[in-house]
Amino acid sequence: GAAGYSIKEVECLLKEINKCLPLGGKAWDAVAVSYNEWAQRNCVSEHSTKAIRAKYDAITRIEKPTGDGELPAYVELASQIEAAISVKAGTIALDDSEWDN
Repeated sequence: GAAGYSIKEVECLLKEINKCLPLGGKAWDAVAVSYNEWAQRNCVSEHSTKAIRAKYDAITRIEKPTGDGELPAYVELASQIEAAISVKAGTIALDDSEWDN
C-alpha cells in the first residue's frame, strides 16, 4: 500500500502549500514538485499532486476534539493556510476585470 506521511513530511507539505497558496491545478502541481524535491533530498516517499491535495484536504477536515483535547500544531497551521487561500481567492475574484464594467 501507499506509505503514510510522518509529522515531518506533513510539516514540509504545509510549508510548501503556504508558500504557494494554490488555487488551481498548476499551482498544486508546483507544490508537488517542490515537495517531491524535498522528499528526494530527505529519502522519503514522493507523492502525486492528487495525493498531496487529498492529504491537505484531509488535514483541513480534522475537527477539534471535544473536552480538553488539543489539535496537533500542523492542523492549526493547515487551518491558517486554508484561511489565507480563501483570502487570496477572494482577492483575485474582487480584482477580476469582468467586474469592472
